[in-house]
Amino acid sequence: MDGRSGFRVASIRGFDVRIDPSWFILFVLILWSLSAGTFPALAPGLPSLAYLAMGLVGALLFFVSILLHELAHAIVAQSKGIGIHGITLFVFGGLAHTQEEPKRPEDELMIAGIGPVISFVLGAVFLLLAALGRDLGWSPAVHEVAQYLGFINLLLALFNLLPGYPLDGGRVFRAVVWRQTGDFARATRLAMAGGRWLGLGLIVLGIAEAVLLGALLGGLWLVLIGTFLRSAAGTSATQHAFEHAFEHAFAGVRAVDVMARDTPVAEAHMSLRDIARGIALRSPRTSFPVRHNGRIVGTLPMSRLERTPRDQWSATPVAAVMSSLHSDAVVRPETEMSEVLEKMRSSEDGQLLVMDDGRVVGSISRTDLAQLAVRARAVAGA
Repeated sequence: MDGRSGFRVASIRGFDVRIDPSWFILFVLILWSLSAGTFPALAPGLPSLAYLAMGLVGALLFFVSILLHELAHAIVAQSKGIGIHGITLFVFGGLAHTQEEPKRPEDELMIAGIGPVISFVLGAVFLLLAALGRDLGWSPAVHEVAQYLGFINLLLALFNLLPGYPLDGGRVFRAVVWRQTGDFARATRLAMAGGRWLGLGLIVLGIAEAVLLGALLGGLWLVLIGTFLRSAAGTSATQHAFEHAFEHAFAGVRAVDVMARDTPVAEAHMSLRDIARGIALRSPRTSFPVRHNGRIVGTLPMSRLERTPRDQWSATPVAAVMSSLHSDAVVRPETEMSEVLEKMRSSEDGQLLVMDDGRVVGSISRTDLAQLAVRARAVAGA
C-alpha cells in the first residue's frame, strides 16, 4: 500500500488523505457492533434510531481520532525534513507514508512517539467530557459515546506502544536500540523480529479466544491483526535487506550507467492519437518527456492517455493532459543510485528523466531498476 492508493478525501499540508476500499469493511463492522451491541448495553431503553445515530457518530469520531494520530506522525516527520506521500485509512487503521527513513534515532523517537501521545490526549479529553456529561445530566446518548471514544483511544495508544514493527512501539524500540548501538540495520532487524513474534502471539490469542471463550468475532479480529503484523514486519524486513544489499552492490553506480538512451520526446502540440499511434508503439516507456519551443516543459504519463476517452484523442493535445516538469522527476547523468532510488519512490509514473543542460539524454524506469534488483539479489546471495 502506498500514499496514492484509495480514494482521495482531503489534502493537508501538501499531502493527500485517502481511504482504502478495505476501510469500509471496518467502518460497517464498528457501526454494527456499536449500534447493535455496545450502546444498547450501556444505555438501555433508547429508541433504535438513537443507537444507530450513536453508532454512526462513534464510528466516525473513532476514525477522526485515527486520522489525528497519523497526522501527528506526518507533521512531525515533515518538521524533520522527511517528505510525506500521504495518509491512508484502511481496514487495520491508518498509515502515514514517509518518503525516507529518519536520519537520527532522536527523530525516529519523536515521529513514532507522537502518535500514542495524541491518542492518550484524545482519550483523556473524551473521558473528561463523559464525566462532565454525567455530572451535568446530559443525555446518555452523548456521554456514553464520549466514554467509548475515551476508552478506545486509550486502547489504541496502548496497543500501538507494543514493541513490534510497524507499530509505533516497534519504531520507538528501534530508535532506542539504534541510539544505544549506533547500528540502524541491527535495530531495524530486532524491531521487525518483534513485529513477527507479536503477530504470532495475537494469532494464538485470537484462536484461544474463539475456541475457549466462544468469542468468534473478537478472536477472528485478533487473528487478522496478527496476520497483518506478521506480514507487514516480514515485508519490511525483506525490503530493508534488499535496499541494504542494493546500496552495497551498486555503490558508485550513476544514472548514466543504467539509463535507457532511446527516450522519445513528445511535442506539446501533438494530439494524443499521434502519441498512441506513433511514439507509444515504438517505445516501452511508461512516460515521455514533452517539449515546447525546444524546451522540456513536462512529461506525459501513459496513464494520463489511458484515462482520456479514445474518442477525444484526436482533439486533445499533449499539453492538455501532461504533468508539469518537477525537479523530483529529473536527475543528472552523474547522480548516484541512492538519490535515483529516493526520487523513484515518489515518482508519479515510475520513471525519471536524465537531463544534461536542458537536454534529455535518457530515462530510468522501475523496470530498469528491477533488472538491477536481480543483480543486487544475486550479489547479496553470492
